[in-house]
Parts: sequence; C-alpha cells; structure tokens
Amino acid sequence: MSKPAWTTHLVVKLVRGLPGTKQKHRTALVKTLGIPKRGHSVVVKNTPTVLGLIEQVKRLVEVETLEMYMERIQNEILAKKCRPPFVMRHNVPVDQGKESTQKKTVWFYLFLSMVPVFWKSSLGCDDLLETCNDLSYESGTLYADCKGPEKASISLNEYLSNYAGI
Repeated sequence: MSKPAWTTHLVVKLVRGLPGTKQKHRTALVKTLGIPKRGHSVVVKNTPTVLGLIEQVKRLVEVETLEMYMERIQNEILAKKCRPPFVMRHNVPVDQGKESTQKKTVWFYLFLSMVPVFWKSSLGCDDLLETCNDLSYESGTLYADCKGPEKASISLNEYLSNYAGI
C-alpha cells in the first residue's frame, strides 16, 4: 500500500476476531495499533510503519480515511435523528384563482365518482363539468350546484348518509 497524499489519518476497525490468528498478528493489532477486540475502531497516523502493519492483517481489518469515517458517522446520526411528525389537515382551505379551480375540479370528480349513474342523470349532471355551476368546499363538505330541471345542491356527506346507506 502506498501512502495517499490527501489524508494524514486512517481509521482502522477490527472486523474479525483474534482467536485463531497468528501471535505476531495479534501483537500487531493489540499492542501496536491498539485494537483490543472485534468491533473496535482506532484512529492512527498514516505512516509507512502503520501501513505495513495493516498490510499484515488486511483480512482482519477495515481501513477508511478519517474524512470517510466522519461522513459515515454523520450519515448514521442523521438517519437516527427524530423526524417531525406528519401533519394531516382535513379542512383544506380553498385558495382563490386558478389553483382553486383545479382543486374544485379534482374534488368534483371525486364527488361524482361516489355518485351512482342514475342519480347523476336525475340531477341533470350528464355532462360532468359543463353542467356544474359552482363547487364549494366548506368545513370538510363538498357542495356541487348543478344545472338541470331542478337546480340541486347536495353535500357528499348528505349523499353518503341518505343514498349510500353509510
């Protein structure tokens, strides 16, 4: 292993246990590098002597630069960090303008998907969006005013309770 010019320290972690290894390898790990047991990490200077010791025990250790180690630890901390709770708003305020129309259209399609076909025709809502005069969303209820023989206004909650048996 040649000494990289861009780092001055290495982090060495023992990933395999000491039983069954040669005495000189155990000496290299425990006394010289200062790694007492498996799973422990030490920071050592990047010198030719240390690189030679690491070369002897390369199948027992993991080596990374100090910068890589700090980045990995930081990512682990961020992954464990508490996240803010999910916030669900059930009473969505309707904005004025183009966004409001798009939201109303989506809600209208949702509303009409819940309404059976025979009921749409009795309201005069055969042409879905052309027959709709006004949509309003107030306190969790969608109201659709439709043109037709009888100008009708009904809420989704009212429909579900009266016609769908919910």
